[in-house]
Amino acid sequence: MSLTVTTGAGSLISLGLGISDVVTLTNLGKLAGNWMSASSGDRDLLDMLQEDERNFVLRKGIFDILRFRNHWSRSLRLLSNGRTEMYEGPLAVEALGECDRFTAIMICLTGALNAFNTNSTTLDIVRNLLLRLIDGGPAEEELISSQIRTRVNAWRSAACVRGLTTQIAKTRTLLMNRKSIEDGFMPSGDAPMMVDFLFWLIGETSETYTTSSSDVAGVAYCLTSLGFDTLGVEGLPNIGDDPGRMHPCLLIYNHTPLPKRLSGLVYALPVPERRNVNTVIPLSHPEESVSSFPISTALANRVRTAWKSGAEAGSVVFLQPMTLDYDDIQKAGYDYDVRYIVASTGSEPPRARTSIHKFASSLSFNVNRELVSALDSVIGELDDDKLEKLHELIVYPVNRSIGDLTVTMEDGDSFIEKFTEFQAFFMGYYYEVLLRLVDTSELELQCVEGMWGFGSNSLLAESQDIISKSKRSGLTRELVIRLLSLCCLGYSAPLKDVGHERFSWCLGVVHNRALLTNGLVGESDTPLGVAQFKLFDADTSGIPTDTYGLIRPGVAHWLQTERKNQIETVVSASGPSADLTKHIEADWEGDPRRLLLCFRYNGRRIATINPALADMGVCASYTEPVEEPGAEVIERGVPCTLQDLQEGSFPSSPAYEVPTVFLSQGKPNMRYGVVGMLPYFDLRTVGLSSNSINAALEKSKRDIKRVSPALAITAHSIIIC
Repeated sequence: MSLTVTTGAGSLISLGLGISDVVTLTNLGKLAGNWMSASSGDRDLLDMLQEDERNFVLRKGIFDILRFRNHWSRSLRLLSNGRTEMYEGPLAVEALGECDRFTAIMICLTGALNAFNTNSTTLDIVRNLLLRLIDGGPAEEELISSQIRTRVNAWRSAACVRGLTTQIAKTRTLLMNRKSIEDGFMPSGDAPMMVDFLFWLIGETSETYTTSSSDVAGVAYCLTSLGFDTLGVEGLPNIGDDPGRMHPCLLIYNHTPLPKRLSGLVYALPVPERRNVNTVIPLSHPEESVSSFPISTALANRVRTAWKSGAEAGSVVFLQPMTLDYDDIQKAGYDYDVRYIVASTGSEPPRARTSIHKFASSLSFNVNRELVSALDSVIGELDDDKLEKLHELIVYPVNRSIGDLTVTMEDGDSFIEKFTEFQAFFMGYYYEVLLRLVDTSELELQCVEGMWGFGSNSLLAESQDIISKSKRSGLTRELVIRLLSLCCLGYSAPLKDVGHERFSWCLGVVHNRALLTNGLVGESDTPLGVAQFKLFDADTSGIPTDTYGLIRPGVAHWLQTERKNQIETVVSASGPSADLTKHIEADWEGDPRRLLLCFRYNGRRIATINPALADMGVCASYTEPVEEPGAEVIERGVPCTLQDLQEGSFPSSPAYEVPTVFLSQGKPNMRYGVVGMLPYFDLRTVGLSSNSINAALEKSKRDIKRVSPALAITAHSIIIC
């Protein structure tokens, strides 16, 4: 097959990937760019430019292609079947294929740039680097501009799947922990400095290059471990140089220390604030994320204490999925995003200063004694005037920075210190509450990235906006995804609080890491399962997204089934012998930037569903557990097995318009998948059992009476078992 020959897809199938997963990877590689199209896409680009790859790299010996192939072409790590898989051995090598020097260099450069820049800045740097290397005219510029996003996607994906991204992240974290580089992302205005360095590295032959940018020095330091063996880096603080080793090309970091201010602050505020904020949060000790801040040891201790205090206040607050009833469904017009209710085991809030209560109400999910008391201990010493100025920093959209407020203050430094404690308090609160919804076990590096940093008020302001919206119209899953994206992906996802079109609610965000709803990759046959998320740092290029990394569902394509009249009989909830499997694939018949969830039974396709609709169906049909389940037998019902669905046969009911459909206890994917096949049923009359099929049947009967008492008398109970 040409698929096997040209892409190594046969090796992926031999490794255990399903054919639909491989086809999705291959087609998305052609459409948007991923690791499978890195080499072939580069060859096409060079052919269109009529360039030889050797013309791009003028410096001899700068890159060891053999070392790259030996070290970074032995295994691949990607999301498969809902979990992170690591594949090694000859089949993995064959699946990755051999890449030429140009592709390997661009994989390394893009991977390193992506760790120090936002995605948009990385795109601009790579575009300008290529334009400078080819020194072409308007035609070449237009060609590169048209191809650059696909190429960068492919190089970024290849860096992730081969393991370079993980190595680069470890190196960057080491540099930040040693305070060798500044935290956060490089300012977009410094992009020309990075382009100049990279052009010197591969497009010139001079021996030394001097920079004052710690980001340029950090990228260079990362590259030394990726195959750029002849590159040396000198001058990084707290990183020992190797005086005995000669480097044919040497980057020299000329670090000029910034002036100290008062005892609490080491660096002047305007410098870190101009950076694109980004903070790495270790999941084992999240309060240590503030250790990289340019603050004194004494202030760092107080800030960590404030974080722990906020986390303790958040430990009594829980976000739980809201179940739906008939009235909810009718009101929503069947287009209903998953919603959360805020539960608390905290005490009633005490009498507090108006300003303190104002912060608690604006920035927390629930106002209680634990929160108010802890917050008062952090900022209670500030007078009302200072508290009012502090409140100006959390108003959305952001129009004031802490630098604006303190520029005329005589005690500006002490105010900045107090803001840093205040910020840490609510960061501890948010991470404590939100991370309970997220399964992080699939992360190779047990850390997340937050879009906040020293002196930054943007996340607090966005949190205030999200919480304000939730109190007006309910805490929807899209609002939670927006907040999780800020806290765990370091990305402000451009989400609105309403769906763009019917049943198109967001199901996750891909931005360096991937945040996915549990319905796509986990057990999601209960409201709690639907409400949770999973976080991945493996390659997720097999998941369709839009330009902004948002995951939205497409239009499901249902199987044509034949309805057959069947006689009621005694039905036992035996369940299937094997569960369905679910696979993410693009909506090829509609918008390939959107996904569908394909269900298979014993390898055969049953149906594709819209996961957003299935999530709503689970929340609407789930039956709470009962204390005494009783015998799991239905005296009168029409059975329907997965074998029937596989054969395209579905039993009919005399009440065709409003059948009573009941789902027996069974496998999680089967339960979730059948709920998603709602064109066959009526959402208002579905009963999804927990520990009692009879309780679920009673729920179904109660609901159908509310729809039509007359139909409730004649409708048969259809049991999926």
